[in-house]
Amino acid sequence: MKKWFDELFRKKYTFGEETVRVETDPKVRYGFYFSLISLISLCTVEVIHLVVLGRWNSEVWSAIQILLGVVVGVYFGTSGTGVKRE
Repeated sequence: MKKWFDELFRKKYTFGEETVRVETDPKVRYGFYFSLISLISLCTVEVIHLVVLGRWNSEVWSAIQILLGVVVGVYFGTSGTGVKRE
């Protein structure tokens, strides 16, 4: 799974003879990892809340939506930063 995340944040593009490597800042990557772990944890809390109490928790659902927006925003917002020419 680590290899998949590395490919997500490090890409190479070739334009003729020139190769351009695009990398995301490590701080952004760690923030993305934290958000992803938090999202998985909140989804687990929501499922446990549904199974044990039999009710939907709107506060947890709101937090899930916010974190999902952050994760998608980080992925698309940082796709062009950190260009390094080889």
